[in-house]
Amino acid sequence: MTEPDLHVSVSEEQQRRLKRFGMLVLLGLIAAAMLVATFLVTRQDSADEPDSPDQAERELAAGADAEAAARELLEDLTSYDFRSVEEDRTWLDAIGDDALRRRMARDAAQLEDPVRTGRLSAAGEVLEIGHRIVDEEEVVVLALVEQVVRRPGTKGVERELQAFSLTLVREDDAWLVVSLDRHRGGLAG
Repeated sequence: MTEPDLHVSVSEEQQRRLKRFGMLVLLGLIAAAMLVATFLVTRQDSADEPDSPDQAERELAAGADAEAAARELLEDLTSYDFRSVEEDRTWLDAIGDDALRRRMARDAAQLEDPVRTGRLSAAGEVLEIGHRIVDEEEVVVLALVEQVVRRPGTKGVERELQAFSLTLVREDDAWLVVSLDRHRGGLAG
């Protein structure tokens, strides 16, 4: 009596899907670990009692305000349309470091032609976000953003998860980004 063949044949498309799913799970775990680390660091930092209840309230408000500013910037940064790609750069106004603003403006300009010729559009959505308060004038934000890219004439969309780390500082009543790091994971869907 022969034993049945338990070898299962997996197509290349199924292999690609499994790899994409594995990448999605890995990026999700990384994002969750980043948020847990932020929470733990924030709890440790909060052990250092603020000088007053008013200071604690100001710091909490600063964290929430900076997080909201980061969410808006990230969704604007990862969203564009080929019909208005040049106008889709208002997020540059929220960059407070001159060298970072120049680099990001240069990078955005280099993408204009491929976006226009490919007739691409994208929508970014912040899936997870957390922050660590340095003080009431500086906040570090970590976020996981999903960008959905549409190409005319193709079925489906391309999805990409991106993890961001931003440092924001308060200037007058605005929160400006002084550092930004992006970590990408290619996911097609």
